[in-house]
Parts: sequence; C-alpha cells; structure tokens
Amino acid sequence: MYRNLVEPPFPDTEYGCYMAESNKMYEKALEMFPAPEPPDEYRHLPALAPRLQHNTLLDEFIFWTFKYEFPQNVVCFLLNMLPDQDYKEHLTRTFVLHYARIPLVLEEAADPDTLSNRVVHMSVQLFSNEALALRCVQQLHLLHVMVLSLRLMMGKILVQNSLHDPEHNFHYVIDCTRRVMKEHCYWPLVSDFNNVLSHKSVALLFLQDDALVDMWFEFLSMLQGMNVNVREVGGHIEFEPSSYYAAFSCELEAAAYPMWSVLAHLTEPAHGVLARRMLSAALTHLQDWLDA
Repeated sequence: MYRNLVEPPFPDTEYGCYMAESNKMYEKALEMFPAPEPPDEYRHLPALAPRLQHNTLLDEFIFWTFKYEFPQNVVCFLLNMLPDQDYKEHLTRTFVLHYARIPLVLEEAADPDTLSNRVVHMSVQLFSNEALALRCVQQLHLLHVMVLSLRLMMGKILVQNSLHDPEHNFHYVIDCTRRVMKEHCYWPLVSDFNNVLSHKSVALLFLQDDALVDMWFEFLSMLQGMNVNVREVGGHIEFEPSSYYAAFSCELEAAAYPMWSVLAHLTEPAHGVLARRMLSAALTHLQDWLDA
C-alpha cells in the first residue's frame, strides 16, 4: 500500500498532482540527507548506505522526524505506541537504519542542546531493552554504526597535535574550540553507546570483535593530546577559555564512561581472554600514538 501511494505513475487528478509534488519534495529531501562516508569495508552495512530506502509509512515517518530535528510532539506520538512489541521492534530497527544521519542533524541544529535531549529521550527507550539492543547489534551492526558515526563526526574537526616538535608530529587531535565540542553535539552518540554497553551481552560482543575495538581506539587516539595547556609568561589571562571544560567532558563521557561500562561486566575468570585482548589493543594504539 505504501509503495502504491508514493511511487509514480500518479493519477491525472488534483490529488494526483499533490502526490507528484509531494514525491518531488521527498526525493529532494533524501538527496540532501546523505550518510557519512564510511571506510570501504563497512559500505555494505544497511545503516551506512548512501541513500535511504523506505518500505513502510513508519520508515518515512522516522525520516521526517530526523529531518525536522525531532519535534517534541512527533517524538511523543512515536513513543506512546511502544507497548506494542511488534511496533517497538520495527521502530527500533528503523531508528538504527537512520542512525548514521544523527551527526548531520546535530551539527546543523540551531539549538543542539534541546535537540540532544529529544534524541536521547527517544533512543534511551529503544536501546534500554537488552534483547532488542542485542538483535540490533547482531543483525544491523549497531555498535559499528555508533562508533563509525562518532569517529566520522570528530574526524571533521581535527587539528595537528601541538606536543613536542610540530614539524615532525603527524598525530591529529580534536579541536576543542569548535562548536561540536563546546556545545556537546556529540553527547547523544556517546550516551547511546554507553547505554548499549550497559548490557552485558552487548559489551561482550564488543570485546570479541577485534576490528571494532581497533576502531574504538582509533577514536580515542583523537582525544590524546587535545587542548594542550601552554604556560602564559606574558600578560595575565583575564578569562579562562571554555575549551578546557569541553576537553574534560569529552574525556569523561566518551572515554571513561565506556571503559567503566565494559570493565563492570568482566567479572568471571573466563573473561580474562577478553580483558587481555582489550589491553593488547590499548598498548598497540598507545605505541602508535607515541611514535606519532
């Protein structure tokens, strides 16, 4: 039924003209809402497809919810039907398939703080169910989508690390003076990531995937050496820059919280193998950072 309503040919009537015009607006909106450019090995993931494919009315409804920055009345309307389990499953899957577009919405928002709260208001109710979150991780690669979205978002605001000799330094770090950092535009992404890692089954899957752990440490490397403090030996600084708080918040929310979430699940001797793999990855990336 959905396809019959949105695909041409449209009837030669006044309503048909309205349908044709609506379809043009829809196609234009799709073109203006691309996915981020993922690495080649992840281009096959449905949530990272360059163009969204909608097969139901709910799919398109979620698209317009993202496009119009999560209007509060629409968010409440969607969440009020969550007691229906079939609907909740479909809504969550559709949300995940659109998830990679969240950074684009946050970066362009006039009020990122309000938008962040609305995004998390919705996502926390979808990802708090462990069984549903686990299915999204296994079937839709939710963890990969989250980490890639966060890494690609921060990859746009990198500057050369100022530690040691800049001429021989090829390590790049996050610029804490940018709007993404100062207004915490990344917060919904790290909040959702911490939420799904609070589920033991999801956290263990995360640790078992070496490529995913490596990708996570590549993101953490962007935090190492950001916002370097330089001693002022000239005039007195009247006001402290706000970038120091942006750096502290990012380290706490995007690095420390996920670490503690993962460690909280490693409570059995059998988990020692996973802990060693995590430490090995950390040492490898730390050495790469020191070499840079």
